[in-house]
Amino acid sequence: MIHRLFLVVVCALTLLSQKAFATGVGVSFGQPHEVALSLKSANSSKSYAFAASWKNNGLYLHGDYLLSTFVLSRNVPLYAGIGARANISDNNSNLGIRIPFGMAVFFSKLEIFFEIVPTLMLAPEMDFITDPSQSYGIGARYHFNF
Repeated sequence: MIHRLFLVVVCALTLLSQKAFATGVGVSFGQPHEVALSLKSANSSKSYAFAASWKNNGLYLHGDYLLSTFVLSRNVPLYAGIGARANISDNNSNLGIRIPFGMAVFFSKLEIFFEIVPTLMLAPEMDFITDPSQSYGIGARYHFNF
């Protein structure tokens, strides 16, 4: 059941992309390893990032609204945002609010990114995760329509 849900989510995120967005598809290594999708609007500092992974017999999903707050150079934006995460499994599900801070480096259509993501866990109990070993990502995305 969860395998099918994972496949449906990945397909739905891919179909969400429109020509008004530069769609980036890639991978992220960190906690957890995941398939990553981003939608960056043209001529704007706003973007959306989504990710999904299969971990410990459970489905992990997150979605973030990101704003490029400062640009170090033309191809190196810094960003911050807010989002949500869910880990759905048979015996241990949780829900939280993500606060990502990161940097991206663009090489034409290839994006390399690094982010640290403090997370406020809401369920099953409240907790604030700031340990970088549990809330980081390093990854790459290839952008179409860029």
